[in-house]
Amino acid sequence: DNRNNTSYIANSSIGTGDFNGKLIQAAVMCPPGINYNDWLKANMVDLYNDIGCIVHDLKNDFTERACPTMRFSRNQWHVHADVHGRDTYDSAPSTIDAKMSEAAFYL
Repeated sequence: DNRNNTSYIANSSIGTGDFNGKLIQAAVMCPPGINYNDWLKANMVDLYNDIGCIVHDLKNDFTERACPTMRFSRNQWHVHADVHGRDTYDSAPSTIDAKMSEAAFYL
């Protein structure tokens, strides 16, 4: 399985001084004889599904009550303009849902 092999190579490169990522770069290249677009599509869907699993776990802690505004640090918030051009601060769960929906749209 290529996913296990990629993970093995990534973990094996830790502490090797492979600062340019040559081992990892080789692990994530499209294999010879495989259509690049098909390979990319399959890997992007896998990545989206993996992120979805992480998001599901995070949303147990990042609730509307616990995170009424999406923050990146103490002094940085996720802000976007509403339909009237006013700054809008969404909760962490609604921001996460919007970003996952946006990602799904592009898949």
